Amino acid sequence: MQSCIRGDDRTVTPVFEQLHHDGAVVTRISKMLLPEEARHLIENGKKAGLHRSTVAAGGGSSVNASRTSSTAFLKKAADPVTKCIEQRISTLAGMPHTHMEPMQITDYTRKQQYKAHHDYLRQGGPERTTTVFAYLADEGLRDGKCGGATTFYKLAQNGKEPLRVYPKAGDAVMWSNRTLTGGLNAKTLHAGEPLTCDAAHKVGLNVWFRDHPWR
Repeated sequence: MQSCIRGDDRTVTPVFEQLHHDGAVVTRISKMLLPEEARHLIENGKKAGLHRSTVAAGGGSSVNASRTSSTAFLKKAADPVTKCIEQRISTLAGMPHTHMEPMQITDYTRKQQYKAHHDYLRQGGPERTTTVFAYLADEGLRDGKCGGATTFYKLAQNGKEPLRVYPKAGDAVMWSNRTLTGGLNAKTLHAGEPLTCDAAHKVGLNVWFRDHPWR
């Protein structure tokens, strides 16, 4: 895959690593984004205007204490770089670009988190089938010492602790929100754990795919 940055002749070679398979498949995608691509998305998020994150509720959305980050949606195919990144993620996820929601920047600083939740909506409309959560910035979060993990509470790691995926800029974690028989998969319950250090800063990218085309 070619870099999405104009004039950049580097190639991007993502690496897939299955982290879990029993009950729900969770996959890390390493080296999915170049640093310059991540910065482009972060800057576009700032331009779009970060605001207090909301959660889905009653067919709409509302501010809730369970989610304390800031977010901004990026208009689909807003510019050539963004469109290129969208198409790369669609290819890696094996999902049509037409089924992708507008990507969402999510910004976390100290103590901010998103408590345990599912990405599927149960709202009667097109359902979210696949999630890709990319890490765009991981300041002060190396080695898992300052929190910020994407944690799956119903999926065990090494037979004991919940599966935790720690942020690493340029990488992503991907999973299906459905079971192998097509139902909603309750085992995909997950959280963005709080950042515990003063200087810690995590910027993520939510990419959700629906089971029907999405505007």
